[in-house]
Amino acid sequence: MEPRWYGLVERTKKYHGNFELSEEQAEKMKPYYTKLHRLHQSIIVDLQKLRGISSKQVLEMVFSRVHNFVIWCCNDFRVFGKDTRFHKDVFNTCFFTALCMFIQDTKRPKGSSLRDFVYKHSSYKFNIKNTEHYFDLDYPPKTFHGFSLFDSEVKRLRKMRHRLLSKRPVYIKRSEWSAMSKSSEHEWALYYVLNILNNDLLDTYKRIGNLNNEINASIREFKKAPKDEDYNKLEDAYKKFSSKLKK
Repeated sequence: MEPRWYGLVERTKKYHGNFELSEEQAEKMKPYYTKLHRLHQSIIVDLQKLRGISSKQVLEMVFSRVHNFVIWCCNDFRVFGKDTRFHKDVFNTCFFTALCMFIQDTKRPKGSSLRDFVYKHSSYKFNIKNTEHYFDLDYPPKTFHGFSLFDSEVKRLRKMRHRLLSKRPVYIKRSEWSAMSKSSEHEWALYYVLNILNNDLLDTYKRIGNLNNEINASIREFKKAPKDEDYNKLEDAYKKFSSKLKK
């Protein structure tokens, strides 16, 4: 028989992520999940007592309880408690970030495939009738040049996304048919906007993106297993960053 708190772990299946890893972490943190389960139950009871409040108020109340719980469980976060000068700003920041993460990670709104995304946003205008590369995605012609170009564009975007996202500390892979979440679609549309910029603007954008490469790589190494020599690597990375910034 599963413990009562296991239901909270089961809910992670509703999100894009590694369920097995969540389950493994929960086993190592049973006391924490037991307390979290109690908090969950008490919030449900309190919400049942409330009448006439808006969805926004419900959301704020729930997050406030969770926020206070996390601060109470971790001594390092006590500086952000209710009676501190940082509380309001930190609370609002965490609230916003939590909502963004929920929208990004939940499986409820279906994302689009990379094929759908390329068809809709590509600068080749595959989806616009009477243009050179137009075709109907539901009935794609096998011998049409525009379709071959379309396939190449999908493969190029897939490789670029993998190369970029795999550099992150956490890379949550989504299924092929829901690869592009609705919350990030407008951001990835910039991929095509940047490709049609003049060379100077595109080069500037790439240089800005490369500024932090060494620093980010050093920080990732430091987080894995901090060593004294890692401080020197961070210092060297900062010097490179400073040098690039002056060019």
